[in-house]
Amino acid sequence: LQQMMAPSVTLMISKKCLDCVGGFDEKLNHSVDYDLVLRLAKKYNFKFIDEPLAVVHATGADRMTNDLFKEAKAMEYICEKHKTLFEKHPKILAKRYYRIGRCLCCAGYDEKGMSYLCHSLKLKFNLKTVLVLAKSMLDICYKSVKRH
Repeated sequence: LQQMMAPSVTLMISKKCLDCVGGFDEKLNHSVDYDLVLRLAKKYNFKFIDEPLAVVHATGADRMTNDLFKEAKAMEYICEKHKTLFEKHPKILAKRYYRIGRCLCCAGYDEKGMSYLCHSLKLKFNLKTVLVLAKSMLDICYKSVKRH
């Protein structure tokens, strides 16, 4: 729940298990592996192999994970889809809301981002969230003054 432990390229999943949870959710265009692992974890136990299985190059401007708006929208969908699971873990939900809020603010959706940051604070007070919220508010004020 905290975060994706490993890239999906390193997961070894039988077709039977993959079919049982419905495979990848085609409605998602970001975080598809995270959603898949959440659904698998509800039905199966995981075993970890403590050795490198793949080399992952996480660079390049064209990576799907570089689109902060897509990340935020995907995480909104995942939080709603797995709502009952996240509600049992409010601290983790607060972290998810914080991430959504940061992504939205960085993508230029300040007001919606600030709403998520506030939801995060309601679940768990965090000074870092307060600072990001304050910065977003200042950015909105600056944009408003700059227009006039």
